[in-house]
Amino acid sequence: MQKLLEYHWPGNVRELQNITKRACIFCKGTHILPEELVFYEEYPKKEEDVEQILDNLFERLIRIYKEEDIISIVEKEFIKRALKLTKANQIKAAKILGMNRNTLRNKIEKYKIKIDNKKTFLDYCCNLYTAPL
Repeated sequence: MQKLLEYHWPGNVRELQNITKRACIFCKGTHILPEELVFYEEYPKKEEDVEQILDNLFERLIRIYKEEDIISIVEKEFIKRALKLTKANQIKAAKILGMNRNTLRNKIEKYKIKIDNKKTFLDYCCNLYTAPL
């Protein structure tokens, strides 16, 4: 708790939410320890640091999913996130994931991923301002 109180919080509430979510993902026990709270300026900058994060995540996934197909679980989540990031644009999502568009479509079907490509009111308004006259 002391580490949270001493942090200067240059971001907003989302920064606090992201830091606590990240700590929950990477914590090794039932309680979050101070060393498991990683603030943005402490994010990994080297390959070795990324390997440590992946090791922690892998160990946690094994504990959670035990004998399930972890690769499929992770792949499905990456596909969902890429589609969300690209607003359901499958060509862009496939490029981000480093795969062919048809491969992505097959995986979307395999994992039964629902694609929400409905336009929001905000999208509609933005299109009004960016559409050529």
